[in-house]
Formats: sequence, structure tokens, C-alpha cells
Amino acid sequence: MSATGPMLELDRVETYRGPAQILRSVSLTLAGGEAVCLVGRNGAGKTTTIDTIMGLLSPRSGSVRFKGREVTRLPAHERARLGIGYAPEDCGIFPDLTVEENFEITAWLGKRAPAETFTVFPEIKTFLGRRGLHLSGGQKNKLSIAGIFLNAAETKLLVVDEITAALDAKSEAELYPKILEHMRHGIVISVTHHPAIAPMHNTFATVV
Repeated sequence: MSATGPMLELDRVETYRGPAQILRSVSLTLAGGEAVCLVGRNGAGKTTTIDTIMGLLSPRSGSVRFKGREVTRLPAHERARLGIGYAPEDCGIFPDLTVEENFEITAWLGKRAPAETFTVFPEIKTFLGRRGLHLSGGQKNKLSIAGIFLNAAETKLLVVDEITAALDAKSEAELYPKILEHMRHGIVISVTHHPAIAPMHNTFATVV
């Protein structure tokens, strides 16, 4: 826990998807060094919580603060510049570009060297020339995850939504320790249904 106060604060947030209210008075306070696993049944609002943190959905009431700054109405790309990273369930890659070109775009945005990504999944080197459209589910996840670490030094809050869904058991077991090591001074918020992954987090937040 950080001695300088909370890094992320949600205060009585209420968020809708269309006419349906999903989040009802949700509050969450997290400090640097916390790894949080969001748990709850399907449809409980886990992804809606993440989308609200990321700025992909705007709450109708309540507030979101990051490092003491009000970001409730700040768009997602502005939150990214503040140090909020996101690995979505659908991987978020460019399907018509090669793996190498995807890395080049990420590196350009983050001003980091693409070679640094290979410390996460070295096997990515074997399919650098393959287009995103032709990657397997596991390969897409590895590309998305590796891209996160291009900006690892700048990322203070990392939000991941079911990123291990298409990974094999070995890669899955290796992934979270790497994420937690890179983010040991920041915050990791995860949504996962994998029972082996949940105990790696030091905090649980139940969405009901």
C-alpha cells in the first residue's frame, strides 16, 4: 500500500448501458502495489466497471479519480496519457497489419523499442511477419499483452479483461507473475474466470 494516498478512487458510481443500469453506487479505493481481481457472475458488471475506469463508458453519477485528479469526464485516450493501460478481451490489435507493424505503432506511441517486448513472450519472434487476421487466439493475446509492456515504465494502472482466455496453461501460468513484477509499484485490475489466476492477486472486489 502506498503512503501517499489512493491512486484510484471510484465514488458511488452509477453507469448505464443504454437504458439498463449496470452499476449501482459502486465505490472502490486502491493504492499502488495492489493487484485486484474483480469477481462476480456473468452480467454482474465487471466489464462495465472496467469500461467506466477506462473512460469507455461515462457514469451518470458518481466520480472517478486517478492520482488525485478528477477524470470522470476525461476521454479514454487522455486517461491513457496519464498512465492508464488497457488490455481488452478482444485483444485490440490491427488485423490487417503484421505483428511487427503492430509493435511499431505501439512503440511509436509509447516511444519505446519493439525489442523490449520479446522478454514477455520470446516466441513472438517466430511470427513477426504474420498479419493479425491470421493469428490464433493465443497468438493475438500474446501480441496484445506484449504490447502493454512497451509502455510499462509509464503505466501506473493496468486494466486487463480476460486476457488469458485463449492462452495455453503454460503461457497463462507465466503471464501474471510478469505482469505483477512489471507493475509492482502500480495497480493491476483483472477480470478472470480462471481459478489458478485469482489467488495471484492480493485484493478481491466482488461485483454483484
